[in-house]
Amino acid sequence: MIRLISTKSLLILFLLPILHAVGYQYAINHPSFFRPGGRDPEAYGGYFDYLGRIIFQGNFGEVGGAQINELVSKPFVNSLILIVFSMAIVGILGILIGFISISPNTMRTRPTAFLIISAGASIPGFLLGGVVIAIIVFQTLYGGLSQTWLPMSGCGEGTPLPFSSCSLDRHLILPLIVLAVRPTLHVARVTTSLLENELQKNYIRTARSKGARWYRVFRKHAFKNIFAPVIVLLGQSLRYVVGGLLIAEIMFFWPGIGRFFVFSIIANENLSAQSRFFAHPELIATLTFLLGFLILTADLIAAAAAYAADPRLRQQN
Repeated sequence: MIRLISTKSLLILFLLPILHAVGYQYAINHPSFFRPGGRDPEAYGGYFDYLGRIIFQGNFGEVGGAQINELVSKPFVNSLILIVFSMAIVGILGILIGFISISPNTMRTRPTAFLIISAGASIPGFLLGGVVIAIIVFQTLYGGLSQTWLPMSGCGEGTPLPFSSCSLDRHLILPLIVLAVRPTLHVARVTTSLLENELQKNYIRTARSKGARWYRVFRKHAFKNIFAPVIVLLGQSLRYVVGGLLIAEIMFFWPGIGRFFVFSIIANENLSAQSRFFAHPELIATLTFLLGFLILTADLIAAAAAYAADPRLRQQN
């Protein structure tokens, strides 16, 4: 385990500075700089000068008089909120749906459950989000509603969470649907398959013949033997959730780090309110660094979970 974490950590330490430099150079060479009236790339200096300010002064730069580390801190926490709640849904509902998809009488997958799980696990998040948006808009326009029954943008109207600009309310529902539904049903499908296979073994049949209840058989016997692959599966789901973060934030205007990143590279420079963020080298470098950190950390957690849960991986090392 220590060897795996060390290797992955070294890889993260190697890749993150590269991502940071690529983000900075991309912004410096952005086509907007070469438009008439565009900003002068030389005004920002070289990358190593900027890197020196970060290392020796802790200065990530500023945009429009605001420090970059202050600008990105709340979006970063907002993105973490989506990731944490999505993984909670995947872990709880995925296993629960997998459990109830097995018939206690036949100890086989229910046909209806198999159909629903298989179909749901095959739908991309962006497609599901588009369908949900279309349904809400249709009901609002043709159903005589004065407003949508679920908020389609923003991140809360109540008291924001600490270090965040978002509160826990209905604004979370649609982004979580896009992020969590497919991984949840994927976990449910694999859990169902593993559980069905485990329930056909002789020791389960013996326990059932002795009068053991279905729930006790599942909790005391079957689930213990499928626990390791389920943990591996949850680690993989974390990768999917982080990978879909950008899509969910853009679709529902969730003020997270992914939307901030896209906003900073496609915002119209002719709009004075947005021009301070558009193609700003120091800002894009920081956002690229944070997105890379999320993705690489998710990979580290998934690999560590798989290593801890699967004894075969430990034997290989």
